Amino acid sequence: MTDRTVGSMDGKISRRTFLAVAGSGALAGLAGCLAEGGPATTETTLTLTDPETGETATPVDTEEVNIGRIEFYYFEFSLDGPTEVTYQVDVVRGEPVDVYVVTPEAYEILAEEESGFEAIEGSVVEETYSGNETVSLDSGDYRLIIANVNADVTPENA
Repeated sequence: MTDRTVGSMDGKISRRTFLAVAGSGALAGLAGCLAEGGPATTETTLTLTDPETGETATPVDTEEVNIGRIEFYYFEFSLDGPTEVTYQVDVVRGEPVDVYVVTPEAYEILAEEESGFEAIEGSVVEETYSGNETVSLDSGDYRLIIANVNADVTPENA
């Protein structure tokens, strides 16, 4: 079963950057598997860069999130055109995390099945206390997933 909570995500983005952040919310989900271990507290920064103009937007800036021992959290974002997406996730307390970017279709599989889904190629960082990655994405909707390693929701292409 999945429980969703809304948190704040502020960031003004001009139309000229061709970047759009869907809504102004960050949504959280709970994974439903059993495992041992403890919670994790993370700080996350998500930066979007237009490769043509070099303009950047930071819709998530050092946002702290508490993730239970079998939970995952996600930041949802939309892109109007080709974009360099960079994330930095640091565990400030607790267990290591897995971090990756997925499409809404992959997220639906993750939320329902907890397996059998793939992350965006090049976006996966496993079992980390400090992970960062940059991926080039086309226009569309995406979710940056931060999963407590005990939640056991790892993409097949990890």
